[in-house]
Amino acid sequence: MKGIDNYHRLLKRQIKKHLPEGCQKDELIPFLNSVNEAYFDFDRDIAQIENTLEQSSRELFVVNQELRKNVESKEAEAERLRIRIESIVNSVKDVVFQTDAEGHWTYLNPAWEINTGYKVKESIGQSFIDFIDPEHKENSKEILSGLIKNKQDSTRYTIRYITKGGEKRYTEAFVNLNLSGQGEVKGFSGTLTDVTERIKAQEELKRLALVAEKTDNIVFISDAQGRIEWVNKAFETFTEYSFEEAVGKTASELMHGENTSDASIKAKDQALANHQSFSGEIYKYSKSGKGFWLSVSITPIKDKDNQLEGFIAIELDISDKKSDEQKLEEARKTLEFALEGNGYGTWDWVVPEDKVSFSRVWKSMLGYAEHEVADAFSSWENLVHDDDLEDAKNELQRYLNGEADQYRAEFRMRTKSNDYRWILAQGKAVRLQNDGSPYRIVGTHQDITDRKNSEQKLTNYALQLEKINAELDKFAYIVSHDLKAPLRGINNLSEWIEEDLGENIDPDIKEQMNLLRGRVRRMENLINGILEYSRVGRIGGKQKKVEVGELIQGVVDSLQPDPKFEFKINPDMPTLHTEEIALEQVFTNFISNALKYNDSEKPIIEIDVKRGTDFHTFSVLDNGSGIEEDFKEKIFEIFQTLQARDKVESTGVGLAIVKKIIEDKNSLVWMESEPGKFTKFIFTWPAE
Repeated sequence: MKGIDNYHRLLKRQIKKHLPEGCQKDELIPFLNSVNEAYFDFDRDIAQIENTLEQSSRELFVVNQELRKNVESKEAEAERLRIRIESIVNSVKDVVFQTDAEGHWTYLNPAWEINTGYKVKESIGQSFIDFIDPEHKENSKEILSGLIKNKQDSTRYTIRYITKGGEKRYTEAFVNLNLSGQGEVKGFSGTLTDVTERIKAQEELKRLALVAEKTDNIVFISDAQGRIEWVNKAFETFTEYSFEEAVGKTASELMHGENTSDASIKAKDQALANHQSFSGEIYKYSKSGKGFWLSVSITPIKDKDNQLEGFIAIELDISDKKSDEQKLEEARKTLEFALEGNGYGTWDWVVPEDKVSFSRVWKSMLGYAEHEVADAFSSWENLVHDDDLEDAKNELQRYLNGEADQYRAEFRMRTKSNDYRWILAQGKAVRLQNDGSPYRIVGTHQDITDRKNSEQKLTNYALQLEKINAELDKFAYIVSHDLKAPLRGINNLSEWIEEDLGENIDPDIKEQMNLLRGRVRRMENLINGILEYSRVGRIGGKQKKVEVGELIQGVVDSLQPDPKFEFKINPDMPTLHTEEIALEQVFTNFISNALKYNDSEKPIIEIDVKRGTDFHTFSVLDNGSGIEEDFKEKIFEIFQTLQARDKVESTGVGLAIVKKIIEDKNSLVWMESEPGKFTKFIFTWPAE
């Protein structure tokens, strides 16, 4: 036939195979041209569909990977920091505390409950003065007033407090003064060390030397010049010096060394020279050179005429306490580093006074120096973006009204360079007013601009993907309709030609017409398969209760297998809450393949399950001819078939669809086979 070289390769093959060379039947030329055009249009449309699918998959994968990595990294970092700080603070034996400027507790560690019997929860918000013995209250107030007046960094003094059970106990308070950037008092923090036993020992030793002999504390008595006259057993045990070795020596000669603080020695010597008591912490050494921290209390001994006779020294091993203090300091520095390193700024709001103080980091994260932002609520209001201010204030009001457990809001704040950063604000009351409303709220600001940008980027990706999917559905429908129309025309035209030829139609021509209509049906099935393949994973089905055993039996019945096939179905199939249509399609494909490609004289199909906690593993095995090793991966690719389509009718789309359905469930599918013996398709499916 003339012009055969201009036809599609598949059509040329059919023309050469079924039409005599040089055939001059011009009435077939329009028909062949229509078939040729359908072939070329199909090739172009398939290529474009595959390109669109590939591009969508790549974009979605990249977005998912980026978001997953960011979330996992931040969560792991926050959890490690929380565990470390909590472990350090809770392991400290002394009471760790923090108060506001008025002296009300804002933080207490668990040691508070052990030492006093009061619960931390019931103590927060109360004044620390309320727990002090009335005889010691005025002295404590004077010491703290002097600390504030002189702007000292810290002080150490001993007070007596009353436990919940009514017991009076002594504690050594180490108090730090906390100031704002403008030098205003923000509160106090420090530790409380129970020294009841030490104080009692001092009092008892003044009256009874025998008590000093039995105490575990180091006790020694010296003359007015500091030369040791007597030591107790604890002194000998701890310092490794015998009574005879110690007598006549000074404590400095025996126990001072390289790391003993010169400042501590000078303060002690000055107090003793003035015939005054001394209390402090000194690093000392044993005879073998072992170092340890001692809490030293030295009291002058005077006769009835008030003349100095000597001194009584009581020393307590506080090495563990010093270690705890070091841990606490490490925790404080770790917390400070973590806040700064992760972009956290802190704020402290006294609600009735409408006064807010902001940390240095809070200001610097917006690009401001400390003096450029006033400590006032209005400073925050002026920096919040106009579009976000109302929502941020509403969330704050909800918390103040008791409608939320804590204050939490996200909003934009203006930086010094006049751009905006997204901020996550969180806060909670550390002190309540009499009516139960927050009196003082402390909280943090975290820069979440990168996270918000990522969320917006992900949202944009999702919108783009949704648009692409909608366009893909529309395109697939149009392609399906436009491709099916000429196919139906080809089918009808072949029937008309056959009718026109009537009973005189040549048997070969009739056979070719039937073959042509078969190819048309195959192409229509292929179009339907491609359309279904493109929709897998994008159009979800309804979840429902599915009895898998009943579903499999229904699939077998619908396929109407030859009676010679023997089915062995595991009776212990599970019940799932899943997409019935998707699971039915998977089993239909595997079972129909087992029927289609099984040429055994006694064909057997076995359907089994292995139950799991998260996933069940199903399998479909047949005793057919098996599949060669080279085809084990290819069979799941689209348009791949096990045998020639002229021998076994197949579009090559079914297993590709099954693979997409299963992978969409975060599951796996694979095949095991031994040529000439069996083929086994295995896949997992979510248990829930």
